[in-house]
Amino acid sequence: MRTRDFGSQYFDANRKDLDALLAYCLEKKWHPVLITLPISQVLLDDLNGLEGNYLKRYVYDNIEKIAQKNILYIDFASNSAVTHNRYLFTNSDHLNPKGAAIVSYLLLQELI
Repeated sequence: MRTRDFGSQYFDANRKDLDALLAYCLEKKWHPVLITLPISQVLLDDLNGLEGNYLKRYVYDNIEKIAQKNILYIDFASNSAVTHNRYLFTNSDHLNPKGAAIVSYLLLQELI
């Protein structure tokens, strides 16, 4: 995997697509929810050292640029109760069945 494969030009295009999708949802009176899925702390540490804080630059900064307001955003990537527990992951960025069940429960609690 090359770092340039994840360049900002792709995130700009994706953000425009997301803006359009969210605008469509809001036009239809739907309530979209943005979710950042959890990844293990080991991968978070690696990403934070990559290109001077990869997640902030490519994820959080782009979420902040979304034009629409009043859209629920749930950030499991920074939920240390999940990210610090390796037993919830199959590998660095995929939850195992137990981890998926826990995050699903947490998501439902947020949505309620």
